Amino acid sequence: MYTGAGPMNLVKTPEGQQAFKERHADLSQRLRSAFLLFDGHRSLVQVLEATSALGVVKDDILALVDRGWLATRESSAAASASKSGS
Repeated sequence: MYTGAGPMNLVKTPEGQQAFKERHADLSQRLRSAFLLFDGHRSLVQVLEATSALGVVKDDILALVDRGWLATRESSAAASASKSGS
């Protein structure tokens, strides 16, 4: 779970991309809309503002982080570096 200071910029993980591609039941249409916006450049606040009319709330997004479908840009880069270093 995110504990750092500053904006939380999330990116899709390979697992999240697979869940999106397979239209996983836990990724509802409103969450799919929010999921698409996470590109590592938009902050969590920006995505929540953009999807507020859909009823997406912070807890919904944090649940995707807990599932491993979204990760902070930093942790995603670290995971990629450790995989390529193996």
